[in-house]
Amino acid sequence: MNDFWRRLLYRWFIQYNPLYLVSAMLVLGGTILTSQGLAAEATESRLYGPLGVAGIAEVYAVALIGGAALLTRIGHRRPAVMLALLTALYQCDLTLHTETCLQLGTPGNIASGAWLALFVAKLFALAWAVQVRLSRGAIATAVIGGAGLALGPYVVAYGGQAAIGAFVAVFAFALGCLAPSAKVVSKIALDAWGHTVLNRTRGAILGLWGVLLSLHVLFWAAEHNVPLAAVIPAAVLLIARRSKSEGLAWGILVALAALVALGSPQSLGGVLILSAVALVLRTFDGVQVVRPVVGETSGPYRMGETHTKVDFELVLVPISDGARARQFAGALLAFYVGVWTLGWHGHGWPAHSIALDLFVLVVAVAMAFRVRPRLSLIVPTFAGTHALAVSGVVPTPHTMIGWGGTALVLGFALLLGALATSYRLRRLTAPEG
Repeated sequence: MNDFWRRLLYRWFIQYNPLYLVSAMLVLGGTILTSQGLAAEATESRLYGPLGVAGIAEVYAVALIGGAALLTRIGHRRPAVMLALLTALYQCDLTLHTETCLQLGTPGNIASGAWLALFVAKLFALAWAVQVRLSRGAIATAVIGGAGLALGPYVVAYGGQAAIGAFVAVFAFALGCLAPSAKVVSKIALDAWGHTVLNRTRGAILGLWGVLLSLHVLFWAAEHNVPLAAVIPAAVLLIARRSKSEGLAWGILVALAALVALGSPQSLGGVLILSAVALVLRTFDGVQVVRPVVGETSGPYRMGETHTKVDFELVLVPISDGARARQFAGALLAFYVGVWTLGWHGHGWPAHSIALDLFVLVVAVAMAFRVRPRLSLIVPTFAGTHALAVSGVVPTPHTMIGWGGTALVLGFALLLGALATSYRLRRLTAPEG
């Protein structure tokens, strides 16, 4: 065999083998045609035939994983990456098996659970095949995505509008929070180009899964009345979650809560609970800081001469104690008001729950002693004050004399409080400059 044919065969059947892609398209087309043919028959296969079609797709996915393992171990990592991408494509239920299970009763429920279990097994098998290690974020992202595909059709079919909207919003928010933390590390040594390919493959799989999950949700919306507008608050919360500016994040969260309270008050509780989650996650984020790195380098002309070299690198440092205190307190307040307003429809504030108020008080005190954000004590103070005001235990003024007496009491209280503060801070001096 001369060099031309050797190079041609190596390029098109080792480096860029098109037969893998053709094979995947043929199997996908075959499963779709078979499924449509079985659905047109008025026999028992009309019900259980789609399960067999989905089983064929799963067997093919397992074959792809085996092929990726073989190619990786014989040193053909490029085509192994192609098979890994095709496996990721088939992970997203291209045959709409999870939607079909909804119509098959108990056997369909069992098949849906089996599909989810096989989904998790194939995830770890694929990582073993291509010799990579998945981070906890990557595993959580994939498993939550698979669980959403398995449970979504049931929630959409049997849940009310509020439950469907909450499911879609939480599903989108959870994946949006977890996806950036999905990391993949190779178990074998890679050069610079190998790391680039690994990062590109990870990004391609996340993008592919995002598109296919969106298509599944659109299919649910076409079959049922799915409130897709519930995704908008989740997307806004993800923007606040990733905002580098704390002030911008607070502005986004406050504006979102106000708009939801005015336009869709029944959704306010869920949005505030997700806002609390976003604020808590922000407390674990680092702040990007440019740090100089000073080193020494040898001179190019004179032996033994060294020069000082200054480089710069981006590092993540923890957020300040003040920012952590503010965000923890805001998260506690958002959680409290969110739970308090669950099921609220905008007609008068709901009654206070003693159990909820006591729970928030205990959490605030624990945070004040453990995490040190004493700012969180404002939350139970606010809750208790409002509960006393609406309970009628503390009489409220109704006459001009009553309002005047209240103003006098508050004036004397503020004077005493100001004097006590001045005495407490009597040794505090002004900072330099």
